[in-house]
Amino acid sequence: MQSERDRIKKKIQKINPNKWKSDSFDVRYYLISQLKKHEKKSVLDIGGGDGIILSELDQDTFRVNLDLNLDDLKNCIKNVDSKINPICASITHLPLKKEIFDSVICSHVIELAKLMDNDEINHEENKNKNVLTLVNEIHRVLMNSGKLFLTTPNFAFRNSPNKLTFSELNIVLSKFFENFKIYFYNTMPKIKSSRKFDFSNVVPKIWSKFSNPDQIINSLLKEKSKNNYSVYFYAYARKN
Repeated sequence: MQSERDRIKKKIQKINPNKWKSDSFDVRYYLISQLKKHEKKSVLDIGGGDGIILSELDQDTFRVNLDLNLDDLKNCIKNVDSKINPICASITHLPLKKEIFDSVICSHVIELAKLMDNDEINHEENKNKNVLTLVNEIHRVLMNSGKLFLTTPNFAFRNSPNKLTFSELNIVLSKFFENFKIYFYNTMPKIKSSRKFDFSNVVPKIWSKFSNPDQIINSLLKEKSKNNYSVYFYAYARKN
């Protein structure tokens, strides 16, 4: 029986083979599985690109894909799912009324806001300004009791200036949400820069020869991690 991971992976390869190709156990596979468990009537995907994640949701759901890349939005409508509603706009200035979505997806996008902060002059004086603006906008468009689903690479693994640390993500979310939880996804170590010594990549692939990939994906999520280390963060928040 084909796993959900393999089915989605084949879809991605058909739509855009460059997406998610570097990680066969990307946290976004887990995100999709969780989205399907929650009741939702209206969903906004900020920076949704080709619309792959939204295309996995029920077509009766009102789905909006907001992205600044017009080509990705066109590809979403033409080749992925014509029932997804596209909006071409910046992730930090959502042209939307307040409290209109019961779910918002922010998957591998918040680090782009962090990159914008790093590129701005005298960014130390406005540290995480765009990151805060993005999360504030998410909070604004969410209905009361609305849910945020967020994924992003962990600085502790990537060691890149545009990636957030656990402390940064925790502080940002706490400014807008009373109820939230940050999880650590894939806490296996990376010994050297070479992929051969990256156990977070090698071990799950070996496991997949003997186990269902969906079970492996679920097992990679942890509530705690030494030194807040993981390949990705998965965060869930609820408004009020």
